[in-house]
Amino acid sequence: MTATVISASSWGLLIEEAAREVFQIMLGSGLQPEAEITDTGANVSAVIGFAGQLRGLLTVRCNRSSALAIAAHMLGVTPAAAENEMNDALGELCNMIAGGFKNKLEQQGVECLISIPTVVAGSDYKLHTLVSGLPIELYARFEGGALAISFQIQP
Repeated sequence: MTATVISASSWGLLIEEAAREVFQIMLGSGLQPEAEITDTGANVSAVIGFAGQLRGLLTVRCNRSSALAIAAHMLGVTPAAAENEMNDALGELCNMIAGGFKNKLEQQGVECLISIPTVVAGSDYKLHTLVSGLPIELYARFEGGALAISFQIQP
């Protein structure tokens, strides 16, 4: 079976399922999906590449306070105490969502590999990739903060 056999809407459901599982297990919290969030205020992004039968990029974007809340929950500390671990925690969250998504794809017969996460933080950046496909977007709230999980597929 090739990646083109599974529809893009199914990929979106698999990504959401993987994200829900990771948030429940690692953060002890449910993910609250929303139809759309026009501005996540994202200034922290974690990115993982996919290669093989399905090629693309999985990205988790959020603002700094959401990234700190994620790190604090993962580590069981206050957000202030999680300051130095924020980027690693967001990268690991992205890695776990990508890994869960990859496992679900493999159950459908789609073989792929994932890269290690890259985290970009700052107040003035734009991610530009050579991946040309339209992204599958999942918008959600965690601890009141907005985040976006997207998978941009290379056709």
